Amino acid sequence: LGMQTGLILIGRYNTNYVLFPMVFSLLLLLETVFSLTGGPGFSKKLGPIALNITLALLIGGQGLNLYRNISDHPRHDYPAYLAEIASVLDADARTLGNLNAGFHFTDGALLDYRDLSYLPDGLSLAEYLDREGITAIILPEEMAYIARNQNPWRILYGPLDYYPELLQLIEDDYALVHSFESPGYGMRIVRYLDGYPWTVQIYKKVK
Repeated sequence: LGMQTGLILIGRYNTNYVLFPMVFSLLLLLETVFSLTGGPGFSKKLGPIALNITLALLIGGQGLNLYRNISDHPRHDYPAYLAEIASVLDADARTLGNLNAGFHFTDGALLDYRDLSYLPDGLSLAEYLDREGITAIILPEEMAYIARNQNPWRILYGPLDYYPELLQLIEDDYALVHSFESPGYGMRIVRYLDGYPWTVQIYKKVK
């Protein structure tokens, strides 16, 4: 009950959400099996009927809650997202982007945006990108929204103090080579997934 209440209050419905109820549902299922076969467990105090009712209510409620939160959202095709990136960027291209693009790139080729909030003092964004040999930038449209509304969404990337400089670097040194709609990967804030064609832009360095 504590776990269910916590999940409802937090509203965490990401990919690993199912792991939380899975553990407790499995324990309850095993307890039910043990009670029906005369094995150990607290069911001797509660009784198998009460335990089965609790198990059914928890699994039923959890299933309904998951269905209600997942069914209303558009299906997001991760292989298609990676295919769009692969159409213009090689796997070993030194790229600044979101960590969710990592499965396209070889180890060490992708630099995560979240690292930019922790650049050493005195090191500018331009110097950092030059030092790391960045030749491409994958820019999801969500960053523009989060830059305008950093609280509470700064949790996704950290402080975006570098964002204006990033846009200036893109304007000065990069060219847009590909843009595609991606409601699930152009915007990861769940409440904004529907009703707007969020995009992802890919830029390559030209200077």
